[in-house]
Amino acid sequence: MWSEPEAVSEVLLYDPAFLDPSLPTGFWFCADPEDVLAVQVNAGCLRTLGSWEYIGRYLRYLEQAGVLSPGESYAEVDYDRQLKWLNDTGIDTSAMTEQQVLEYQTGSWVFIRCGGRLVDAMEDFEVLFNNL
Repeated sequence: MWSEPEAVSEVLLYDPAFLDPSLPTGFWFCADPEDVLAVQVNAGCLRTLGSWEYIGRYLRYLEQAGVLSPGESYAEVDYDRQLKWLNDTGIDTSAMTEQQVLEYQTGSWVFIRCGGRLVDAMEDFEVLFNNL
């Protein structure tokens, strides 16, 4: 169960003492531990050994912690960015299904989009991840 701090800490680097879902700033998903230390309150990052597949679990944890509205967050392969990469690298996608585009191996490139709704905020958010 991802509500257990031990399971979350396997994937997410954060300090539970600095989580405050009542603040209007939301949660800062940082690039690295140094950024987490700089932001401190409501900040975390994916652990070095964490996998991109854990982002969805991370978002569900934030829902359980009261930072995100339950059931409204998502993490998925960014179809548009994946399709653009395939076309830009000269791969013929005209006969590919959407599922084939999403599952196509892009080497070191990762195109992920995630988002949700912050609790007590009018704004939604979306974050696009790619490996530069």
